[in-house]
Amino acid sequence: LEFRRVLFRSTPGTGTAVETGTALNPGALLMSYATCNGKLTLLGAPVPSATYPPTAGCRLTGDKDAGANCNLNGQITGTGTLDLNCSPHAIQLVLNNTTVNANDWQGGLIIEESLSNPTSARTIQVILGGSQAYTQIPHGAGKGDVTLYAGATSGSFIASSTVTLNLNSLNTTINGLNGASAAGVANVIVANNGSTACTLTVGDNNVPGNYGGVTTDTTGHALGLTKIGTGTQTFTAALNHHGNTTVNAGSFALSGSATLANTPVITVAAPGTFDVTGLGNFTVAATPTAQTLNCVGTVIGNLTINGTLQALDAIGAL
Repeated sequence: LEFRRVLFRSTPGTGTAVETGTALNPGALLMSYATCNGKLTLLGAPVPSATYPPTAGCRLTGDKDAGANCNLNGQITGTGTLDLNCSPHAIQLVLNNTTVNANDWQGGLIIEESLSNPTSARTIQVILGGSQAYTQIPHGAGKGDVTLYAGATSGSFIASSTVTLNLNSLNTTINGLNGASAAGVANVIVANNGSTACTLTVGDNNVPGNYGGVTTDTTGHALGLTKIGTGTQTFTAALNHHGNTTVNAGSFALSGSATLANTPVITVAAPGTFDVTGLGNFTVAATPTAQTLNCVGTVIGNLTINGTLQALDAIGAL
């Protein structure tokens, strides 16, 4: 299936895409209970990864309700940006490529709710499928970033119009992580809603990012967060994950209303930097989680140590 500037609608119950002859910039596939087993080729040029509202990429959009489960089982390739949207209706999409040809599209991933005043809750959840042997989101040189955006700013459905990337227990590496809620509420989410723990690794290809959403996980199935690469990854909202947080390289920066209350161990390796200057002060907490700051690298900013400070070799630079 090749993406062109035309609107398609998947016929309910069949998963068959039927052209309707209606244009939707820059092109869209409307999906409802659809399964795509073949190759999906994104023909557009990559769009900027951290503009809000996002520039439309090669767009797939929900055309049913929150129960709609659309499966992309084949390879996703091409030059464009995969833009997953829930503006007409809510949608749940599963990236589930288990073929011998890995997903390798170049333009990055946008997950968005683009309406400023939705008339009902617009929820989009993108779930990673397959197993650890398969890469659902391309990363590294020549690949794009991941951007989440919730556009609702008025009406009664702001908070319930959620945008979620669910790692689904799969360790996942991406380039930069970007995200914003137009209303400034916690409706942009990176989650592990799977049955076992997993880790999101950000910053591949030395790419920076700025994420204004939250992290969350299921009780007992923790989400960990790891920073790699020389770039700066900034977080400006509540990081609620219960797994460990590790800074292996580059800068992991907290600013604005960012919190990091539930992670038990914050490890700052050399040459990594944990930058909390944007908070004014960061507390290594004793409660609700007994936290340990394991610092061999560098911490910039004011610290209050109510938990534990340690280093495996020599203490880093505070």
